[in-house]
Amino acid sequence: MFYRKRNTFNIQIVDNDLKFDEYQPITIGNDVWIGSRAIILDGVCIGDGSIIAANSVVTKNVEPYCIVGGVPAKVIKNRFKDEEICDFKNLKWWDMSLSQIKVHFKL
Repeated sequence: MFYRKRNTFNIQIVDNDLKFDEYQPITIGNDVWIGSRAIILDGVCIGDGSIIAANSVVTKNVEPYCIVGGVPAKVIKNRFKDEEICDFKNLKWWDMSLSQIKVHFKL
């Protein structure tokens, strides 16, 4: 209520909204699974193909294709070998058309 005219309490103290970044955006990559009741803090980036365990609190960026869990969330393991992760990063299957996916699904 001290930096916004319109706020949750409906109390106006300031005349003009102050230039204040209240939240930093969260970036969530493609093909990410986030378990129920997981909390992701402001400004965190979740890499492509990552898995966030249920009830985890993610306080730091998560590398692509990692499985993280806990409070605070820590890397449990990688989903694939390093070479496979590199291949997945280059493949970017989520940008392919359905016909391309049907042709290359065995990759």
